[in-house]
Amino acid sequence: MNKIILGVLIVFFSFKKNSFSQITINPSDIDTVVGHSQMFKWSDTIAVDLGTSGENKVWDFSSMNLSRTQSQLVIDKNSTQWGNTFSTSNYALKQVNVEQHDTSYEFYHLTQSSYLYTGFVDKYQSHFNVAKYAPEFSLANLPLSYNQSWNSTSKIKIAPYYYSTNLDSVLINAKVKFRTDGWGKLVSNSSVDSFDVLRLRHDDTLYIAGYLFGFVFYRDTVRTINYLYLSQNTGIVCEVASLDGETNPNFTTAVSFRLYSGAPVSVRGYGSSLPTKFSLAQNFPNPFNPSTVIQYSLPVTSIVSLKVYDILGNEVETLLNNVPLEVGEHYALFDGSQLSSGMYFYQLETNGFSVTRKMMLQK
Repeated sequence: MNKIILGVLIVFFSFKKNSFSQITINPSDIDTVVGHSQMFKWSDTIAVDLGTSGENKVWDFSSMNLSRTQSQLVIDKNSTQWGNTFSTSNYALKQVNVEQHDTSYEFYHLTQSSYLYTGFVDKYQSHFNVAKYAPEFSLANLPLSYNQSWNSTSKIKIAPYYYSTNLDSVLINAKVKFRTDGWGKLVSNSSVDSFDVLRLRHDDTLYIAGYLFGFVFYRDTVRTINYLYLSQNTGIVCEVASLDGETNPNFTTAVSFRLYSGAPVSVRGYGSSLPTKFSLAQNFPNPFNPSTVIQYSLPVTSIVSLKVYDILGNEVETLLNNVPLEVGEHYALFDGSQLSSGMYFYQLETNGFSVTRKMMLQK
């Protein structure tokens, strides 16, 4: 259930430039990330060194070994099929787990004085779980700066509930304590990937009730400590969630750790997030070692094949083989750790469309 709160603040924050001083978030800052697509590396159940709270801190996560890849894109909510369901929202956040090709959406409502979370949609197998907050969940009072604190409460209803065949619906009472407890510099994948950040801590208590045939079939309480590191222009650059029941704010094991791994893959104008033609983008990063992400766009539901070849034309990996995929932007992860340095080619084929691009593996 960590997804309910962890990740909800995420993505729209952009900050005024004020290096190594108190950072302030204003409503006008949020619009700058709309249309930007970004890549993250993440892992579950991993050892962490969080450092401490306070002013002028350095949080160094450059040695984190993160094996999975996720993309996210801030879009117009009406470009999704749930725009009317979340009628008060201004934006939607589309997230794609690259390895599983799973897509989820989160919906937000921005005003001049507050930032609200209205709900989310998760895909489970061939079904969608739709979760709405009542009332809308208050994520932040704006403007937001260092050493602020506030509490938020809301109820989340997920119905129908497709995660489990034993439940018809789930109701969650969420109580969250927020505090901006530090500012400083975050070091990401290498010494050059550093960001001036504001650290936001949120302590979550989720009271969960699962229903079957109108009766409570399941109850649980989940308590976690979470951190978000928010940076100028990039937005969220890191998020960390503790194990259930954690009481130590400097915990050493995270149930989830997500770290920004690269500049925007693409930029689209606000409201034009649905592609109008087939396209295959240049892989990112390029050159790469050992892995890279390939982005492609589908204007219609398509049967997709995506393959990688060496310079002699030998197929070295099949990333997708006649896989049905929905309209939108998609991502595939290519791992070249077992290959030699050199030039490789990746080819997309779908619905009569075929295009090939080259990429460089540099070890």
